[in-house]
Amino acid sequence: IEWVIPAAGGISCTGDIHESGSVQFTAEDVVKWNPDVIMMITDNSADLKADEQINSVNAIANDQMFVFPTVGHFLTGSSEAPLGILWLTYHLYPELYTYDELAADISYFYNTFFGYDMSADEIDAIINNN
Repeated sequence: IEWVIPAAGGISCTGDIHESGSVQFTAEDVVKWNPDVIMMITDNSADLKADEQINSVNAIANDQMFVFPTVGHFLTGSSEAPLGILWLTYHLYPELYTYDELAADISYFYNTFFGYDMSADEIDAIINNN
């Protein structure tokens, strides 16, 4: 997800060490970085909250951990990748890009490019990954 973070206006803690594929880092790195937000591919939030080594970092203490939606291909080079950027923008800056704006953009995207009218529940499931 390294390319999505700056595209959404964020700053990646691992940007300087990311070379290809996945990034290896330690609990000490997470404490040193003290991120305000943690983005995950799979939901590890319960494990992070239980880990006394890192549960005091801002993102964990303030419950600012988000799991990318599993619908579509938000993180790949697919046609849905722009939605991944918008989704992350909302979670990073909800005061600048609101839930309603993201919901409208998701609805427009699927209607325009796939001819599919999403229900409010389907849109909410994408936004909140539930």
